[in-house]
Order: sequence, then structure tokens, then C-alpha cells
Amino acid sequence: PGSKVSTYWISAQKMLGDINFLQSLLEFDKENISASTIEKLQPFINDPESTPAKISKVSQAATSLCAWARAIEKYYHVQQVVKPKRIALAKAEEQLKEVLEKLDAKKRQLEDIEAVVTGLLQKYDIAMDKKKDLELQVLQCEAQLDRAHKLLGG
Repeated sequence: PGSKVSTYWISAQKMLGDINFLQSLLEFDKENISASTIEKLQPFINDPESTPAKISKVSQAATSLCAWARAIEKYYHVQQVVKPKRIALAKAEEQLKEVLEKLDAKKRQLEDIEAVVTGLLQKYDIAMDKKKDLELQVLQCEAQLDRAHKLLGG
């Protein structure tokens, strides 16, 4: 008298009678369970009379529903721990992606620079070979001049 008593029997009968009820359980959005939903579920979870073992004495269907509700409640609490870690993981993966893209760009720059250096080294080797040839030609010319001076009376 004067106090509100929550009864869910009429709502439960309608829900259980729905031909899409099982499908709605399978498609339940467990990733976005609100804290208020868990708060509403908590009295049933905490009630020692609403364990799957005790409910199995009354109804197998209710046992399965009880087990599902308990699993959803556990999943919610696990999600509270895992969700921030997933967010952090997503951020870290995004940062890793950015760093790998920068690394790839730097590797391409390095390859370009190495190609330039290789080209310069080849030109250097060609120039050094030409220098040696010219030095040899200078020595040959000096020897020819020296012989020419000797022949001309020098």
C-alpha cells in the first residue's frame, strides 16, 4: 500500500510471445549497453533466487534467458575495461600508420639519394680514369718533347 511494486510479467509475456524475440536477442547491441540498463538488471543478477540453477527448476526457457542476461551483464563490465584499451589501440594503430607512411617516404628519399650518389660515384670513377689517361698522355708528350729536343740538337 502506497509503495510501487515493479512487475514485469505482462511486459515479459508480450516480449516472450513475439516471434522475433530470439532474433532480437541474437542481434542485441551489446556494444552499446547503457549503465542505466545494467542498473535495472542488477537487482535480478544479485538476487540469489534468480540464478540459472534455481530458475532451471521452474523453466528451461527462463534458465536460458537468465544465463543470457548474466552473460550480457558480465560482457558490459568487461567492456568497461576493454573499451578504453580498444580506443587506445585504435589511436596507436593510427599513429603507427602515420609513422610507417613517413618511414616509407623517407625510404624513397633515401633510395633517390643513393641513386644520385651511385651516379656521382660512377662519374667520379670515369673522371679518375680520364685523369689517369691524361696524366699518361702528359708523360708521353713530355717524353716525345724530350726526344724531339734531343733530335733537334738539344
